[in-house]
Amino acid sequence: MKMKLSSTSLLLFLLLGLGSWYFIYEKTIRVEKKKNEEISSKLISYNPEEIQELEIIYPDSPAIFLKRAGDKWLITSPVEDEADSSSITSLVTSLTNAKEERIIEEAPSQLEPFGLDKPQLTLKISKDAASQEVLKFGSQTQVGFGVYIQSASKSKIIKTSKALLTAFQKSLFELRNMHLVHLTSPQIKEVELQGTHGRFLVNRSEEGKWFIQGSPVNETRWNRFLSSLTQLKAKTIAAEKETNKSFGLEKPLLKIWISEGSDKPKKAIWFSQIRGQYFAKSDDKPIVYELDKSALEPLHLSSSELKDDHILSLNRFSVSRILITKADSKLELTKEGTLWRFSDLKPDEKVDPGKVESYLTQLQDLTGKVMDEGQPAVPVKPQLTVEVFENKNNQFSVAGKIELEKPINRFSKGKSSYLPLSWRIPSSSFQSLDKNRSDFLETPKDKKTEEKILEKERG
Repeated sequence: MKMKLSSTSLLLFLLLGLGSWYFIYEKTIRVEKKKNEEISSKLISYNPEEIQELEIIYPDSPAIFLKRAGDKWLITSPVEDEADSSSITSLVTSLTNAKEERIIEEAPSQLEPFGLDKPQLTLKISKDAASQEVLKFGSQTQVGFGVYIQSASKSKIIKTSKALLTAFQKSLFELRNMHLVHLTSPQIKEVELQGTHGRFLVNRSEEGKWFIQGSPVNETRWNRFLSSLTQLKAKTIAAEKETNKSFGLEKPLLKIWISEGSDKPKKAIWFSQIRGQYFAKSDDKPIVYELDKSALEPLHLSSSELKDDHILSLNRFSVSRILITKADSKLELTKEGTLWRFSDLKPDEKVDPGKVESYLTQLQDLTGKVMDEGQPAVPVKPQLTVEVFENKNNQFSVAGKIELEKPINRFSKGKSSYLPLSWRIPSSSFQSLDKNRSDFLETPKDKKTEEKILEKERG
């Protein structure tokens, strides 16, 4: 019995020992070994964020020198310009992830058979003044989609994926930032335009709404404009420096100023057209860019095209209460589920939801003509007031309000909670809004029609 207990204890102790060893090996030794193997198999041991400078050397063209500046990359030679930072970041990531797929020769006696005597690409990668790695790319391997490569810190010749070489085979133009605007739409707070349609300012309020000369902008058109502006990209470099008037920029076709706020400096961009070509230049760079015609077309807008002429900014589907006030009466409709009812509904009445929705559609689509450009709305003596409300957390909040005077000379003057200028609408639009109680009720069917419906249902 004692012998059996001792053997069992020994086996248990051995099992525990093996389990502990397996746990330590799997969780520590194996992980560390795998990590070391991965590091040793990489072309370079740098992490992407460690790389501060990158020099790309081609055999038959000037070397391109790139330098990190915060979260951006700059080209310092052969020209001084901002680099396409997303492209450079992608290249750096590809470089730090590249692996040594196979060792070809540990101590090569000749470089010519591998194309490394005259490399088709040399990369100099620096993370500080004292740490630099140099990679030379030779010819393509005879078998497999690979390329021969040699590191200055390792004399051996290795094979790596040709995709890395292909990624770096970019021209200076491809590595430059060809966007003319380096702000995103949310960052822009002011835009001023001067062109064939005059000069006007568009600015964003603290609530995030855009206004032009005190009037709300047409959001669809303005968002399309901002998108075109922030994505504006040159198709080529026309000149590194404008030295003459051959690009027509001394008399620009269009000029746009952009700012992150009234207290921030403005950046100006000039646009010109000459002999069927389109050019652009910003005031912070001497470079002249050439653009596609299609890139410039969305930027040609007049102030009248940008203004929103809708009387209300309204989503009719969110309205749950309507209040129509006249000199001698008041009419209130509320929505319960999908049905509409009067606040003082009578037993024999039934509101037609289609008629209410049609009324809301008229309100949503109603547009007016501004009367006094740039001037605030003058007081009106309302003959008709229409208020619409939204239900938020079981509480009504005003979604919009219109006040209209009695029509004179086929027009009605009014003011609204959305359009802060004086405007007018045709008298026909006034009449379509001037509804009575009966206008919202279901149309009663005559007796003969009801009989026909019943006969049809009976079959």
